[in-house]
Amino acid sequence: MNKVMIRTLLVIMTAFVISLSFSIKTEAEAKQEIVSMDDFYDKLSEQIYNRVTVRNYIVNDRSLMKSIVSFSWNEYENHYREDAPLASGCYTTYYIDKIYYSYRGSDLRITIDFPYSEIDMKNHFSRLANLATDLKGKNDYETVKNVHDYLIDHFEYDEGRCEVNHADIEGFRDGVMVCSGYGLAAYYLLNSAGVKTRIVIGYGGNSEYGNQNHLWNLVCLDGKWYNMDVTWDDLSKRGKSYKYFLKSDKDFPDHTRVGTKDNTEINSLVSKTSYPLPLSLTFPTIFLEHGVQLIFAAVIIFTLLAVYFRRIRARNNTYVVQGTYNYNNNSDSFGYNGYSGQDELNGLNGQNVPGYRQDGFDPVGYSGQDGFNDGFDINNPL
Repeated sequence: MNKVMIRTLLVIMTAFVISLSFSIKTEAEAKQEIVSMDDFYDKLSEQIYNRVTVRNYIVNDRSLMKSIVSFSWNEYENHYREDAPLASGCYTTYYIDKIYYSYRGSDLRITIDFPYSEIDMKNHFSRLANLATDLKGKNDYETVKNVHDYLIDHFEYDEGRCEVNHADIEGFRDGVMVCSGYGLAAYYLLNSAGVKTRIVIGYGGNSEYGNQNHLWNLVCLDGKWYNMDVTWDDLSKRGKSYKYFLKSDKDFPDHTRVGTKDNTEINSLVSKTSYPLPLSLTFPTIFLEHGVQLIFAAVIIFTLLAVYFRRIRARNNTYVVQGTYNYNNNSDSFGYNGYSGQDELNGLNGQNVPGYRQDGFDPVGYSGQDGFNDGFDINNPL
């Protein structure tokens, strides 16, 4: 092998090594110091959100180093930064596959495997940012409703077709996702639009159907926090509901909030009353949930009213002649029940009551007083 070929191979190998080094993002030359667990969660979230594969840190506290390399994922899933909500563990934890630690003395290196390519994550976050701008309303309430309705109108709950669709990036890719996908998408869109929103991990269900792991949101409007479960408001082909839209804990049944960091603080912040929704939203929700019962009740009420008014009308149109006839003195004591000259209900009088004389009494060849005191006598027969 001549020198030219050797030089050529060396150049190719050097170029390959350089390209490989650039393909793996690393910031080994700029070590960041970690001073607490919250600081660790903040820096880890930034590394994930910026998709940095390898990053080196300095941890001078030995006990802190031990806590870091054995930290609880449950705690990290509840990590939330109000100043950087999109770089919070409650969101970024869904964007990693594996995480590795290596440390010596005070040096800590964190290496992350990402389940999605850099270009896929970049395109997804760009799409969400543009969508957040499009869905921003004239006020925060309108923005929240726009996001709620958009997710329900454009996506479906994953009924097992894509068992891995737990992140919003997967839902936007396939059009179906589970509760975490709805909640993560709402979290990103609303925070990007300027509406403070948090992710809640807990249980959904009751003793009858069983409790299952569930995820929903807390949304801040006018300084108060409200529960919002986009997943349970998605009625699939039946449309959308607002039963779980901006509700207080009291009006938010079958949800147990157990996974929010600073849970005591959040419990005190959640409004004691639900957000006042317009009737145009609440009535359709009631009808969708109780439509069959409402129709059945309406039919029963209509039937009862129809029977009632029919009986009233029949009673008012019935005329009965009651009385006795005395053959010895050719006198009678007949009277016409409910009739006194002019009929107040039907405007009838003696002239237009079928089968009766002008006086309202129909003689059959006998004489006497007929109860209308008109002096009718048998000597003047018809």
